[in-house]
Amino acid sequence: KLLLENTTTVRTWTNLISGLTNNGYPKEALDLFERMESQDVEPSVVTYTACLKACLLLERYETGKKLYERALQTGIT
Repeated sequence: KLLLENTTTVRTWTNLISGLTNNGYPKEALDLFERMESQDVEPSVVTYTACLKACLLLERYETGKKLYERALQTGIT
């Protein structure tokens, strides 16, 4: 928690989100993504990829679709 208090780089957030997703914690990864956004950190294509994988693992297809649409809107796909 302390690590995230002063974290502003998308790379750090993305590494944490990817790590959670890849190690069996997809719900926590999506929770962390929401927290990242609340800190006004813009997701990268790698961030979206990790979150889409988390959505797939959780079978949250509508959430994944919304994330994909957002990625398209921002032009980072």
